[in-house]
Amino acid sequence: VEDSCGNQSNKCVALTIRDAKSPSAALMSGISTSLTQMSNGIMVMVNASIFNVSSSDNCSAASQLIYSFSSNPNDTIRTYTCDSVGRRNVTIYVWDEAGNSTAVQTYIVIGDESNLCPNTLTGTINLSGIIRDQNNNLLSDVTVAIDCNGKKIEANTSQFGSFAFNSIPKNNVYSLNAKSSEDYLHQVTTSDIVKIQKYILGIQDIKNPYELIAADVDLNGSISSRDISDLRKLILGSISEFSHKKSFVFIDEKYKFNNPSQPFSEFAKNSTCTMQSGTTDQQVNFLGIKLGDVQRSTKLGIRNAIDKIALQYRKTNNGIEIYSSEEMDIEGFQMEFLFDGLCFIKEGIQSELINEANLQESIFLQHNSLKICFVNAKGLRIEKNKTLLFIPFQYNDPQCAIFRLSSTFSNILINKLNSQEFEIQLEEENIKVDKGFTVLGIQSDPFHGNMNIRLQLFNDQQISYSAISNSGKIVFRKTKEGKQGIYDIHLQREEIPIAGVYFIHIESKFNNDIIKLNTF
Repeated sequence: VEDSCGNQSNKCVALTIRDAKSPSAALMSGISTSLTQMSNGIMVMVNASIFNVSSSDNCSAASQLIYSFSSNPNDTIRTYTCDSVGRRNVTIYVWDEAGNSTAVQTYIVIGDESNLCPNTLTGTINLSGIIRDQNNNLLSDVTVAIDCNGKKIEANTSQFGSFAFNSIPKNNVYSLNAKSSEDYLHQVTTSDIVKIQKYILGIQDIKNPYELIAADVDLNGSISSRDISDLRKLILGSISEFSHKKSFVFIDEKYKFNNPSQPFSEFAKNSTCTMQSGTTDQQVNFLGIKLGDVQRSTKLGIRNAIDKIALQYRKTNNGIEIYSSEEMDIEGFQMEFLFDGLCFIKEGIQSELINEANLQESIFLQHNSLKICFVNAKGLRIEKNKTLLFIPFQYNDPQCAIFRLSSTFSNILINKLNSQEFEIQLEEENIKVDKGFTVLGIQSDPFHGNMNIRLQLFNDQQISYSAISNSGKIVFRKTKEGKQGIYDIHLQREEIPIAGVYFIHIESKFNNDIIKLNTF
């Protein structure tokens, strides 16, 4: 050490450098072995190192790592006998030369394929289990299959999520798996797409291995825009199931992932449970992972029935405008509009807030239903009174103006602040009619077949009116200038020569109305 005057002083210090980092364990997710006849009896001796795949350490060479069955590094050998037949969960410890260790849970299946064990071990047992989802809900109608030497038996879970296989031969190796292809859309909403998109863009990590598996909708071992596309199609209704025909995937509930941030390959290897039937009744429970159900936090009681948000709409001469009377930041929304007539044009749907490309990929039109599923994980500001959606009418169908939100579809908006779902309610804009017109009444002449529609005009304005047949054909259309006050529309019999049901559509730049007429 030297001061500003050039004086120096030094001291020797002993510095100890030690390895404090635990090894990185990469072990088999499970192994199986068979009993053999040895001089000391029927047994098999297993070295803990047999579980190793590619464990490593920052300082110790891989060849210098030690493997044990307990926290004692010298506990490296286990002996299994006839009373060990079946599946046994074990914990393997990986040690480096500095004494640091990492523990991993796995299992070993002890078999007696040579029938060496006493006859008291022959006969049958019962195998049963329960299947739950991540929210601890019991899953019914799940198909569970057990396979032994090519012989396959199936059973469905009860309403309590339970299954059972009776009279299973003892001391045989079995594979057990579960599958379900029901309720693809259950608990799946646009908020799940938001969370997946945030993960792909690096905005928000997903640390729960089960949620990562749920996000891999196409089950290809990775999370990509293809998973988002499949989920959006499912929500919109353009598909009703995934190509692999699975709505749930399942894994032994006791399984612990060695690499929770990348669980895909482990899951693929362990979705089928391999086990030895043993000598006593056994129970194996499965955990069901709902594909697409990633944003579980909004479905665990955090979302409250009173969490609602209102959007406003106004009817114009050309269609319906959806907007918000307040500013808000959102990450997405989904809605289904039901119309009483086929009266909107997909290509004409517009928004002042969403660009056309994103809007068009978020829309699905089928019969009298229009579904929209929009996502922007970075956030979208809905500006006050700006048009969120404009749905144009095709006015050859007079029922166009009658629409509603579907009661069987989750109409939700996702708040950007906490990704919480809010139920959307539509409220019609309350406009005081002081500029347009109102219909006062209809008068008919039964002798000559003429009709008169009387209007009250609130100012000078241009009035257009057209007659539309019940089949949607426009019979005629006229436009005239009207003065403030009483205004009559005279319909002559020769203008509507064929008797039947007609709709008179009256419009100005301020408002419009539709009148149903029966002519004879």
